[in-house]
Amino acid sequence: MKVKFTLVAMFAIFAFLGFGCNTMKSSGLVTPENVNQLVGSKWNLSQLMSNGSAIDISKGKPAFIEFNKDDSRVSGSLGCNNFTGGYKFEEGKLKFGPLASTKMMCTEMAVEDALSKALNDATDVKLNGEKLQLFKGSDLLASFTK
Repeated sequence: MKVKFTLVAMFAIFAFLGFGCNTMKSSGLVTPENVNQLVGSKWNLSQLMSNGSAIDISKGKPAFIEFNKDDSRVSGSLGCNNFTGGYKFEEGKLKFGPLASTKMMCTEMAVEDALSKALNDATDVKLNGEKLQLFKGSDLLASFTK
């Protein structure tokens, strides 16, 4: 009887620890439950990657993104042109809908092109305190800070 109770207790502890680890692993994903943490803040681009290399984001005007929960819209700056569009949740993951942008002629288009691609290619959007990150699989595409 004592052995049976010990085995049941050990199973419960391992199940709890396993569940806890799994929760920690996915807790950074933006979900319908925590999307409110994105709203009401201007998220400024702090890092941008293209083909595994960092892009110099100091040229042009600062790029940023803002979320509006009321109508599930995003808007911001790509570094030269402004953009707007929708966002939605598919299979519990935040996805950006078709984005429209102004088409001004810009002398520096590297940030603009890479950020536009990152918004379209992102498969995972993670939030960790003051940092918002876009990923394609395990590859970091862009980071934003409040």
